[in-house]
Amino acid sequence: MSKPFILRSYEKTLNLPFGRQIFSTYAARKAPYFKTIRPLVKTLEPGH
Repeated sequence: MSKPFILRSYEKTLNLPFGRQIFSTYAARKAPYFKTIRPLVKTLEPGH
């Protein structure tokens, strides 16, 4: 079974400098209400 798109995106960005910040910004753009709190996604795992 393949991984969900969001999890694959998270894993790809972790390899980049500032990967967590990049992914968090991306996630905030997909869910605009997150922009106001500026989240930082520290962990993303299947089933959570």
